[in-house]
Amino acid sequence: MKKLETLETITKGFASKRRIAILSYLVRYPGSDLEQIANAIDLGYVATGEHIRKMHVAGLVEKEGSGYFVLHTLTQRGKRALSFLRQLQ
Repeated sequence: MKKLETLETITKGFASKRRIAILSYLVRYPGSDLEQIANAIDLGYVATGEHIRKMHVAGLVEKEGSGYFVLHTLTQRGKRALSFLRQLQ
């Protein structure tokens, strides 16, 4: 049952058009901060932060502090999820 819960968390991590847009952005621009991502996908700062938080919990996005900023990159799982989504198109 634990495996199924893990899979559920992962799939919920990319089960939104906004989260897919974030994955697509981060594959092109790794190391972006929250403001850059929010501006690129035309979404508010708080909403973007909540999407990224859920993606981080799912293991799709990695966060790294850099001074006043937190930089975001895709994990290997995030890259695989994006690849999977592209295959569905």
